[in-house]
Amino acid sequence: RRLGKEKHLYEFWNTFGFLECSKALTCEYIVEEFGREILRGNLEITLEPGERKIIEIPELRAVDGESLFVRFEFRYRRGISGCEEGELAGLEQFCLKKTADYEQLSEREEDEGKHYMPAVSGSGKKIVIQGDDFSYTIKKQTGLFESMIWRGKNLLEQPMHFETFRAPTDNDMRRKDRWEMLHLDRLEAKHYATTIEEKSADKEKYVEVRTELALGYAVYPQICHIMVSDRIYADGRFTIGLQVKMTDIRCAMPRFGIHISLPKSFSKVSYYGYGPYESYIDKRRADYKSLFTATVSDMFNDYIVPQENGSHYDCEYVAVENADTGMEITGTPAFSFQIMEYTTEELAAKAHNTDLVKSAYTELYLDYRQNGIGSESCCTNLKADYEFVERQFEMNWYFRLSSIEAESK
Repeated sequence: RRLGKEKHLYEFWNTFGFLECSKALTCEYIVEEFGREILRGNLEITLEPGERKIIEIPELRAVDGESLFVRFEFRYRRGISGCEEGELAGLEQFCLKKTADYEQLSEREEDEGKHYMPAVSGSGKKIVIQGDDFSYTIKKQTGLFESMIWRGKNLLEQPMHFETFRAPTDNDMRRKDRWEMLHLDRLEAKHYATTIEEKSADKEKYVEVRTELALGYAVYPQICHIMVSDRIYADGRFTIGLQVKMTDIRCAMPRFGIHISLPKSFSKVSYYGYGPYESYIDKRRADYKSLFTATVSDMFNDYIVPQENGSHYDCEYVAVENADTGMEITGTPAFSFQIMEYTTEELAAKAHNTDLVKSAYTELYLDYRQNGIGSESCCTNLKADYEFVERQFEMNWYFRLSSIEAESK
């Protein structure tokens, strides 16, 4: 454990019952800023069984940055029965300093001609916003994007929609009936009002579309009231902001976010959050916060009984790309995301993993938050700190599209 606010003092504890720890384990520390390594070193730790010791690491005194984490990795030495040399035995990570959130990797293209006001058109149920490189269509009913054309390429296979349901896990067995009774898997948007304004800030011009709506099902009481704020800039960047007020539904929500169906060709993922395994607010001790890269197929956890899986907690940055186009997403506050070859509906509907049918698209879920996983299948209630019971919250996502070929030249 870390001692107070000191960056260089840590207490180590040998939990082996009969073995001096240095005979079984090596220890290495890695310091990263925004997931990029800036310092690495080895520690020689000698602890008798059950012994605790405070160890100073002088090299950590001078490290500085805006998002600093130190990770201690313990690996097996040769000769430990049942373990390979160098195999990871465990890890622990500590935040040394956090004063800024992750910023998008790509530099914005400098183009003096991009400081014009995007064109707005459309009537009835749609709003069309256009610039030199893009044409976006917003659906008035939801305030979310219905289509997204970027430099002649379609990046949205189906209209975005709100996601409030997850495929129940084994531990959701006592919650799923309530979720289904509230029809969280089939909520519909009821539109109240839409306003469109042309604005400017910091010498940039943008169109802001604000939509007031509620989510509910048929004649049943509404689940929540939402104010959606979309901002579209001349270079194609856009933001989606949500202000949500929940009604008194008297249970924890499984999740709240938006679902984006991308073309199947979007198969490479990078993210700054908890990985490399799936992570949730109460299920991340095997993970650590860093910058990871994976493929969409690698992000799926194949449980025998299909259920919620593959989400990543406390993410500040996500990038998805295909051969020629990239989509970068940052969020305030940090969020959870999930990207799969299956939809939540498919996971919830099938009883066996062999029955699953892959989606025709790459399914991206951005969540303000998910409910904790817990262990209720073993009759232990989910701790209150991990329940998603907030009744009022805000979320902002920032999107940037880029041409990979153009930026690589």
